[in-house]
Amino acid sequence: LRGFEIRGSGIEPDLDHSGVTITGVNTTVENNRLRDVLFGIFVSQAGQSVVRGNDIGGKVSLDEGRRGDAIRLWYSPDVLVEDNVVHASRDTVIGYSQRCTVRGNRIENGRYGIHLMYTDGVDIERNILRGNAVGIYVMYSTGVTMIGNDIRGHRGPSGYALGFKDADRVRVEENLLIDNRTAVFSEGTPFQPGGFARFEKNVFAFNEQGVVVAPSPAMIGETLAKH
Repeated sequence: LRGFEIRGSGIEPDLDHSGVTITGVNTTVENNRLRDVLFGIFVSQAGQSVVRGNDIGGKVSLDEGRRGDAIRLWYSPDVLVEDNVVHASRDTVIGYSQRCTVRGNRIENGRYGIHLMYTDGVDIERNILRGNAVGIYVMYSTGVTMIGNDIRGHRGPSGYALGFKDADRVRVEENLLIDNRTAVFSEGTPFQPGGFARFEKNVFAFNEQGVVVAPSPAMIGETLAKH
């Protein structure tokens, strides 16, 4: 699906009203312009697909929390999300979708720029994130790599440039974390014995807080048991 302008989806989130819904593997949605859509591009059980070069704007008439996700991957492994522009939407969500690549996208003025849940082996590279409530949040995922992202101006209620909850084997390298409320928030990360969260060659500048680390409930319980 290439080169279309798509406008005016329905507004029912329970029905997944979207500009484009992909349900077949190895599908490409490329260089389209989407406006006034609840969910933008919804990739559902459609692995090996490509979402590239699309310009996606949500339903600006709705409050941010009621808007759908600009791009949502659900049970869709090995998907490439590349060179898209996302604005005035809610989140970009990757859930239960292994080995995906998110590269070269610009995501601004939403809630969660990129939100990972139960998704392993994801590479997040060279994206620009501006003015969302949260830049990138990783939950319950393993083997996530973030390299060369430019993340600025995240000052929502939490205002994290990067957030991690119960994540493991995380690599964060050569990112710019600038002018956020908190550059990095980490809870229960790393999560397993022998796991790691490695930060190398990143720039932290003009954030209100550099790094906030919170232990997981399991760690607290283990500490109390020992004492």
